[in-house]
Amino acid sequence: MTAAQQNLQRGFRIKALALFFLAFLFFAWGTGNTSLWDIDEPIYAQSLKDQIAADNLVVPTYNDRLMPDKPALNYWLMWSG
Repeated sequence: MTAAQQNLQRGFRIKALALFFLAFLFFAWGTGNTSLWDIDEPIYAQSLKDQIAADNLVVPTYNDRLMPDKPALNYWLMWSG
């Protein structure tokens, strides 16, 4: 390897590392500020359990009441997890 190739490789590594840390900073900033245990989240989880029990993954209900707050895709993603 020549000196020019080593300089290019070192420059690439520095830029890639800087990009990684910058992306990590943006994505990790404030991740602890929100809670998964808000008041509504257990209701959505129970709604999914009711849907699974009724074999109906299209219409979200909770206590026989329609739950139009979130789209069905959201429940499907919860179910897949």
